[in-house]
Amino acid sequence: MERLRLRHLRLLDLIATQGSLSAAADALGVSQPGATKMLQEIEAAFGCELVERTVKGGRLTAAGLHTLDRLRIALQALGSARVALASRPDLPLVRLGILPLVGIQALSHVVGTLQAESQLPRIQVLQSTVEGLWAALSEGRVDCAVGAMENLEQIGAFDKFRVTPLWEEPLVIVCAADHPLPRRRQLSLQQIRDQDWVSMPKGTSNRRALEALFLREGLEPPAARIETESFHIALSLVADSRLLTSVPHSAYHQYRARLRLVPLPRMLDSRSLVFIRLADVPMMPAVEQVAQGFLHYAQTRAQGATPS
Repeated sequence: MERLRLRHLRLLDLIATQGSLSAAADALGVSQPGATKMLQEIEAAFGCELVERTVKGGRLTAAGLHTLDRLRIALQALGSARVALASRPDLPLVRLGILPLVGIQALSHVVGTLQAESQLPRIQVLQSTVEGLWAALSEGRVDCAVGAMENLEQIGAFDKFRVTPLWEEPLVIVCAADHPLPRRRQLSLQQIRDQDWVSMPKGTSNRRALEALFLREGLEPPAARIETESFHIALSLVADSRLLTSVPHSAYHQYRARLRLVPLPRMLDSRSLVFIRLADVPMMPAVEQVAQGFLHYAQTRAQGATPS
């Protein structure tokens, strides 16, 4: 194992992406005999066959795929260490993945709290979907994430990740303050569905929750007149139009002077927000500080106060 170098780790990754040992050798800038020797060395170090030769070139065995999952985390960590030391070697770097709704209020609370305590590290923020955050964690592209508790069994999260519950984020449907819809005495889901909508993209947790609300009543979900990934853009559009949108309550709270809640016959699903990290990677002190910041935010919400 001590004879392995960074090139050995990259070789396995290149075989997986390039599809053959010869192509991986070219990408790495070594001869094919040299790449073959490197493969033999890495297989000897791990004590099993990692690459299966095929008529089309080569593919990773099951053991090779599992090994590469681990090695990619190591490669990402090395790259992250290089970036961190290149700019501010005096500060630790935390690569944080978040859902868009986390950036509305929670992240600013965490940053403000850590800065006030002189514990604020450098933070690189990756904003993504639920699935994107799990993938980024699995590949080592982020150190931790604040995401939603969805389909953890299907992706093996309980085995691979450490998940810490944070808070429940209600979803609401909103319209402009002067929209006539909320003034109706009886409002059905059909009437709400028939409005023009600003919606989050297909596949996002927000869009799935909105679609589930109507599907449970046997109604086709509303079609999006406008799609955007930004809650702020959606709310700005709604405030000056006759459009409706579905957003986290914390996003609505920031625009409440220009908006109204649409009364619903049934409630939208809430999002269960969680702090996630890889189970078998030691937690850096700076990551622990960020985790504590989000836990403090969650506790503040639970106590009924509005975090600043």
